[in-house]
Amino acid sequence: HGKPKHEETRATFSHASQHTATVIVNDMSEAIELAKYITGDKPAAEFYHKFKGRYSAGFDITKDLQRFGVVNQTTQLATDTQEIADYLKQTVKDFYQLTDVTISERFADTRDTLCYATNDNQTAVAGMLATTADLAIVV
Repeated sequence: HGKPKHEETRATFSHASQHTATVIVNDMSEAIELAKYITGDKPAAEFYHKFKGRYSAGFDITKDLQRFGVVNQTTQLATDTQEIADYLKQTVKDFYQLTDVTISERFADTRDTLCYATNDNQTAVAGMLATTADLAIVV
């Protein structure tokens, strides 16, 4: 989950795609689209147009979305990534008729890919926004 043109996303994509099939999902609406390719509700050929420039060389939609995990670009909100991961996990669970025990056969629990400092900062900002203030100082 990341902004497709962000340098951190591009670097992570470049590194990951050297070792495994990789696709960049920008937001929840794209996760919902991706889920439709997983379930076959959308034709596989459309994937290559929709996600052009955001999947690794040789990406095979018929096999590469059968087992995967979701990682986070640190400039994205951890809560957004968690929502995307939960949605895709549930899609896989329903489609393959998996249980909480067998879901790991198809979905890797990668929710802990966001560094703790970033997560702490995002949590602190969310807490700060719950308080009435005239100014926020970012150091």
